[in-house]
Amino acid sequence: MKSSHRLTLPRSRPPARRGMSLYLTVMSTALTVSLFGLSGLTIVRIERKQTATSTEILDARANAASAVELALRVIANDPNWRTTYTSGVETTPKPLGGSGTVSWMLVDSDGNLTDADIDLRLKGIGRIGVNVVQVSSVQVQEIFLSPDYLRTVAHAGGTLSIIENATAIGGPFSSNTTFDVSSAKMAFGNAEAPSASGNVPEYLTGTFTDPKTPAPSTPKTPAPSTVFNEVYKPRATEILYSNLITHNDHKHMEGTLNATTNPWGATNSAGIYYVHIPASAWLHLRNFSWTGTLLIEIEAGGKLITTNLDGFQPARVDHPALMLKINGTEVTLHFKGQLGVQTQGLVHVIGANSTIVLGDRFNHLGTVVSEGAIQLGHKKNTTITHDVNLQNNPPQGYAVSDGLAPVAATWRWDAAP
Repeated sequence: MKSSHRLTLPRSRPPARRGMSLYLTVMSTALTVSLFGLSGLTIVRIERKQTATSTEILDARANAASAVELALRVIANDPNWRTTYTSGVETTPKPLGGSGTVSWMLVDSDGNLTDADIDLRLKGIGRIGVNVVQVSSVQVQEIFLSPDYLRTVAHAGGTLSIIENATAIGGPFSSNTTFDVSSAKMAFGNAEAPSASGNVPEYLTGTFTDPKTPAPSTPKTPAPSTVFNEVYKPRATEILYSNLITHNDHKHMEGTLNATTNPWGATNSAGIYYVHIPASAWLHLRNFSWTGTLLIEIEAGGKLITTNLDGFQPARVDHPALMLKINGTEVTLHFKGQLGVQTQGLVHVIGANSTIVLGDRFNHLGTVVSEGAIQLGHKKNTTITHDVNLQNNPPQGYAVSDGLAPVAATWRWDAAP
């Protein structure tokens, strides 16, 4: 039996996949390395951007702080800042040393800068580029200074004349134009004015100071004329001229006037009263005294004289004692004192055409300030003693704004406008 054998050939096998796997492994590793590399570059870029943004924020904050400082300086030099700026409105940005801009805004909680401040904030705004904005915010309050004329005993916008002996104690005589001493009369005290006439300095016992000497400078800022109509008249109780006593075709005021006593009508709890003298009429204050603030408005040709004043003084230390408003042509006001009686407070005469004459033993503690002329010493000596309390605490409406000051512990960072 013949045996048969088959020749069996080995089967062909597919190519080994080891090479492909190795290839994929290498490519995967390369891709991973590439991704790590790209990720690293991205992170570096992000970090650089974050670093740049952080630096810009710090720069913007520095600009915001500078904006507050700049605003305080600018406002201090602008007496009309309440009308220059509008609450909540940003100023025009200004470049700061080539690194961003600065601007600011004032914001009062009632939205009005022209009335009494409720919660006034100053916001300094610093910018770097377009997108980086920082706002430094602080509560501020107005600073007030005593006006220069309140360190004098008498200050005239026109000529201040000594027509009889007059004495200034504790403060100087002062004029924005001329200080004059008539022949053979004496001025006891110091005087300040741009010029002098008459017997100055021979008949002046103290020193005469003009603007060319080191201090103090003149002319002085005039007392605000608006306080009559804006601060005190709206709060006053009017005493009708027609209700006053008539004597020899003119009106008299006699007796006592204060916060609880008004012989001619309703009382005023603050002691503020207003009298209007018509054109060519005149009023005589005789054996009269008041404790409060007396406002007298005089039309053209009107007159006001006093005889035997029994004294006057303000009812409140933050109010003037007497305010006289002169309308129209020249008006002369004669004030006569009384032996042993001293009047007190701020006397303010509004009207450049006015002349106030103080004499016949007129003895006053405080300051007499007039837009017009002042004559001292009519017939008898006049003595005016400076009141340092009046200087240190000016009446309402008379203090001079000196800008704004930050309030401690009110700083904060606010959102961009």
